[in-house]
Amino acid sequence: MDTAENLELLAPAGSYETMVAAIRAGADAVYAGGSRFSARAYADNFTDEQLLRAIDYAHLKGKKIMLAVNTLMKDPEMEELCEWISPFYEAGLDAAIIQDIGVFSVLKENFPGLPLHASTQMTITSANGAKLLERMGAVRAVLARELSLDEIRKIREQTSLELEAFVHGALCYCYSGKCLMSSLIGGRSGNRGKCAQPCRLPYRLTLPDGQTEKETYCLSLKDFCAIGQLPQMVEAGIQSFKIEGRMKQAEYTAGVVSVYRKYLDCILQGKNTDPYTVSAKDYQALLDCGNRNGFTNRYLSGQTGKEMLSGDCPSHIKRTENSAAEKKVLTSEQKEPLYAKLTLAYKKPTRLCLRFGRFETVVEGEPAERAQTQAISEEEAVKKIAALGTTFFEIGSLETDIEEDLFVPGGVLKKLRRDAVKELEQQIFTDYRRQARRPLSKDKPQTQTGSWHGKTGRLSVLVSTKEQLDAVWECGFVNRIYLSADLWKDYVQTPPALTENYGRTEQNPEVFCAFPDIICQSTVLWLEKYWDSICKMAENGFLANSYDAIGFLLQKGVAPDRIVPDSTIYHYSEKAAEYLYRNGFSNLTVPVELNYQELKHRSLGRSELIIYGKQLLMYSTQCLLKNYGVCKNKDAVLTLTDRKKKKFCVHTHCTFCYNTIYNYAPLFLLHHAQEIRSLHLQGYRIDFLEETKEQVNALLDGFFRSFYKGETLLPKQYAAEYTNGHWKRGVD
Repeated sequence: MDTAENLELLAPAGSYETMVAAIRAGADAVYAGGSRFSARAYADNFTDEQLLRAIDYAHLKGKKIMLAVNTLMKDPEMEELCEWISPFYEAGLDAAIIQDIGVFSVLKENFPGLPLHASTQMTITSANGAKLLERMGAVRAVLARELSLDEIRKIREQTSLELEAFVHGALCYCYSGKCLMSSLIGGRSGNRGKCAQPCRLPYRLTLPDGQTEKETYCLSLKDFCAIGQLPQMVEAGIQSFKIEGRMKQAEYTAGVVSVYRKYLDCILQGKNTDPYTVSAKDYQALLDCGNRNGFTNRYLSGQTGKEMLSGDCPSHIKRTENSAAEKKVLTSEQKEPLYAKLTLAYKKPTRLCLRFGRFETVVEGEPAERAQTQAISEEEAVKKIAALGTTFFEIGSLETDIEEDLFVPGGVLKKLRRDAVKELEQQIFTDYRRQARRPLSKDKPQTQTGSWHGKTGRLSVLVSTKEQLDAVWECGFVNRIYLSADLWKDYVQTPPALTENYGRTEQNPEVFCAFPDIICQSTVLWLEKYWDSICKMAENGFLANSYDAIGFLLQKGVAPDRIVPDSTIYHYSEKAAEYLYRNGFSNLTVPVELNYQELKHRSLGRSELIIYGKQLLMYSTQCLLKNYGVCKNKDAVLTLTDRKKKKFCVHTHCTFCYNTIYNYAPLFLLHHAQEIRSLHLQGYRIDFLEETKEQVNALLDGFFRSFYKGETLLPKQYAAEYTNGHWKRGVD
């Protein structure tokens, strides 16, 4: 899609009926989830048979079906993926929407004709991330919802990828794909399609000065509505306009689609442009379909703020109801009219011609005979031919040429009809059909060993303060240090000052710079400005937890083996890990949602496991300090208290303009040292956030005693409150 003439309106479908409603309302394409691997596990979703029918129905209407295969998959699921998706590929599936790089790799290898779209859960926020996806072979990127029009323009300038953006629907507080809050506090993983929506719950916020606000829905955002910004989005380079809502009913989808269809058509036809306006009636129609205390469009202008919050109304409110009769009309398939001609002549083959648009088929059956008793009537013959049942068609006009006094068995006419319809369908759908190659790949990935770091494993430590760095440097058995972005950013003017007072020997730890968690365009410019200084501090490499960070580093010529993908470069399967190794990354970080039993079956000789640290729950471009206090453009720490009195710390990162929310208690796995060592990991990682020098020393001593001396630790000696994370429970 290179021009405005090819703008696409993309609608959600949580069921077959909703898909029909979306197409009838004017959608150009529909994205749906099948019976497996969809990030909306609680939607009705499609059975395999419904999905095959949906593909044909959409193509009959000149529309497209995109399949959301956007969960993170574990090894057993990866083995089933190809066989499951093969029938849809052969039927002409138009694209697959993907988050998991293992899934990306497998589909690219086995289904070369299938366009792959990078899900918004890959959290693409810059041109560097988009260009990385383009090199991987994606044809489209679904951009993060948080991007402004200026940021979208910059991405458009630097990549030829198709760009898709959300224009309507619910907004997560966290960047999609980065949220672990539902998973870590409730056991329901958003990455596996089962988010419990903790951002819709009330919290009590305590500001840095100790002032505590009343309990509010401070993480719940209004729904997004960009109907008023469509021309600017087109100008910025968006080609596919996506409506959120696979959990919504058919009438919601149809109502929203119809309004956006009207205004996109105005743009395509050059109407309503001087100036572009949206009528109050149409805006109200969108509100009536459903909203959360109104709409917001502030992200497009690069703004955030309390005005985006849903206030005291976190629930989705619908203001109109459709009658049962209206719903039935809305969700019933529109049959396509056929021209038909039936010819019956004595001793000549029965003959049926069907015509649909440019397609025409003629089939012949058994000859007609003279009637011995009762001749077939024209009415009876027409009734047999017109009984098209569950096909996509109905008879629009039917000509007959039937000689008198003939007998034709009803079964002959039925077979004639079935054969004609089948042949006509084959003609219509032949342009979409593909043949999947056989056999589909079920090869086990090559086991990645050889880098196992001795009997104990390497110890890496992430530090967030200079005090922590001092303690770690003096430790003597730390092999690698990751400097958090919050630490090294303060030394970009004088990079030697960060480590200049430390003695240098061959036994000194390696030093890596951890990249900012979110890389938007403003952060790219900041990184460019101080790149030389950053390189001086990152003596041995970089820790990257986003595709944007990896894309930036590769663009700068940093070799992949000097980049360590962090735990949010997810690899839940060996296929995903293999893809990263194949592309030059030599070290990986174990994702936090895999449990011990699952890790026992993984090859982890080139991976390190986080065994201590406050776990990140959310990354958000929203700023709680700005929303409820005064932004002083200075990093600060706030506290969120939930209904169970659990306190979550919130860090503002003002240089890079985002917030992070951490779990109420640190992950603590040092007492599982024996199990952990049995995994034959390359190493282990300890993450420090707010710990004092004394706490750092105590925890490092605990590591030494448990992993080097084999002592059994009591967690309460090191943390008043702690969590095992997903070490035991994992996620479904």
